[in-house]
Amino acid sequence: MITFRKAAADDVRPALDLAFKVFLEFEAPEYEPEAATRFKADIVDNQAAIQNWISGKNSMYVACDGVRIVGVAGEKWGNGHINIVFVDGEYHRKGIATELMNRIVCDLKLRGFNKLTLFSSPYGQPFYLKYGFTQTGPEQRSDGFIIIPMEYTPNEIWDVLDENGSKTGRIIERGRQSCTKTSTRPEAPAWQTSGYFPTTAPSRISFCSPAKPATRGGRTPIKSAR
Repeated sequence: MITFRKAAADDVRPALDLAFKVFLEFEAPEYEPEAATRFKADIVDNQAAIQNWISGKNSMYVACDGVRIVGVAGEKWGNGHINIVFVDGEYHRKGIATELMNRIVCDLKLRGFNKLTLFSSPYGQPFYLKYGFTQTGPEQRSDGFIIIPMEYTPNEIWDVLDENGSKTGRIIERGRQSCTKTSTRPEAPAWQTSGYFPTTAPSRISFCSPAKPATRGGRTPIKSAR
């Protein structure tokens, strides 16, 4: 069973090692040679960023199969820009990237970010478009990378209630459903990086039809930053 959690201090190093492994396997062949060096320096070996993830100052979420980390999503600047989204190749098309995105979107919205941004690879763009991001500028080349600026405007965040109307401790964005952990429905490849360059400002998009508040066995709004 795949489980998801906010990264603990001991998760950060193996999560970054996974990100680099997947980057080298799937992303690096499309880029110039210097891209791998830049990625390693800016993400994998960036001690300031690592300390911010370890301390919880910046957000990182991981997907685990038992004790093995198989997916990661994170932001390292504290400005609503998602920097890394990777899933191990053995676990593609299982909804893992979507679940990771659901968690980091809720986290960032509740921290006060009403516009979320990222830089997608060309191959990763279909996944982000499907999630609800919009492209905000032309494809760019920088430091050996090919990047596409994208943005997303999240809805308010709701508590998820159990059948008795009690809070479960889980939250979800209004209008969005969780993927099942064993889902076999087709999903765009979910291992790609979203980039890690300075961000630009975005526009509003509505991805899902709004769901109605529920008092029993459903979701009710919780206060979210605006």
